[in-house]
Amino acid sequence: MEADQIFFYPASNDWDPATVKWSSRPACNYRSDAVLYLNHVREYRMVDVDKAVRKALAEGKTEISWYIGGDRQGNHYQFEPASSPDGLMLMLTGFKHTPEV
Repeated sequence: MEADQIFFYPASNDWDPATVKWSSRPACNYRSDAVLYLNHVREYRMVDVDKAVRKALAEGKTEISWYIGGDRQGNHYQFEPASSPDGLMLMLTGFKHTPEV
């Protein structure tokens, strides 16, 4: 089985997770900040969004949003809601000093 790609596209922070729908999704920029390579193995994956986060911090932003989308090759992806037992997990590594980009 070949690997698929999931892209992290920068998106507007103007949305509410409780009410967002495909028809009311936030605007996004289709130049991805990161790419995640997937295969058939269910395991933890790491996506490096460090550069995008540093850029947002340098611009004075306190929130960052991404539209997570596939490689447009006709594949279908399923993401569990945060409320599920296997919900999404975001792990952050903190730094005492964050250099601006």
